[in-house]
Amino acid sequence: VVLLGVLKDPKDPTKPMSSDVAASFVLNHIFSHTTMLLLGGYTISTSFSRCQLELRFASWLQEQLGNRPLVFILAVMFLGLFLSMWINNHTAPILCTTVILPIVKDLPTDSRFSKALLLGLAFACNFGGMMTPISSLQNVLAVTCLEQSGIQVSFGRWICMSIPFCILSTVLAWILVILVMKPTDVKTVPVIVYERDRQIGRRDSAIIVLSLLTVVLFSAFYYLKGAFGDIGILALCFVAVMFGTGMLSEVDFNSLSWHTLFLVGGGNVLGKAIESSGLLGYLSDGITRGLPLANPWLALLVILSFTATVATFISHTVAALILMPL
Repeated sequence: VVLLGVLKDPKDPTKPMSSDVAASFVLNHIFSHTTMLLLGGYTISTSFSRCQLELRFASWLQEQLGNRPLVFILAVMFLGLFLSMWINNHTAPILCTTVILPIVKDLPTDSRFSKALLLGLAFACNFGGMMTPISSLQNVLAVTCLEQSGIQVSFGRWICMSIPFCILSTVLAWILVILVMKPTDVKTVPVIVYERDRQIGRRDSAIIVLSLLTVVLFSAFYYLKGAFGDIGILALCFVAVMFGTGMLSEVDFNSLSWHTLFLVGGGNVLGKAIESSGLLGYLSDGITRGLPLANPWLALLVILSFTATVATFISHTVAALILMPL
């Protein structure tokens, strides 16, 4: 972007930005507040897994619902939904699969219950990836594109719209999985194994409290904007406290998904480059001419169908990177 002179000078669109101005522009958008928000989300994810919260909760579910396998599937789906909401829908399925893997191994390879459990978890984590702006990369890209268009969607407003929809979708997905897979071959769910002797100490308690407090502050940031200025600063404060005090280690820091953070930053720069170069205008005009604009609902249906088709055959992250700027 910098070397090819793609970015145009806002004061004179006929001329490219100078190299120093373009470089500063690119770096500012790579490390934007959305990148910092996602970094905070990954730190929350690491904090939860450090305290084995997902294992403790799943074990409690097994104790409560072990004699009701169908309801247990729904409970695991809601566990995946909840974890995907605050962590992300890439990490949450890994954590949940680790939890239920001992159960799956204790069952026959052709068990319908195992298949229903894994399918339900996959569906629920996909729904959970819609619930907060930090749940998945495409949400971050959507918020970024909306902000670039002058539309502000707060953390709290997002979850107020997404939570009812995603909960209803999860229940409907559970019903569909039960009807299609018929997982009635298991009468009792096997016991989940984890380090039961390990108690939650002061350090774990502090990590849990700070993580949950940060989530609450994310949701109520509209009222805190005067103090912090940007939600990215709030996320950065949490990261600094977690790693600066030693509650999370250097190993935890190195294990964060840095490649995803830079993918987000690259997507931000790509979107601005497409807009600044004029390519976005050409593409938008071409697509707009093919839409039935006389009927807004039909136009929306065409756009959503096209997006769903593209995301079905390629990664939804790649699809978002390509289509969001348009």
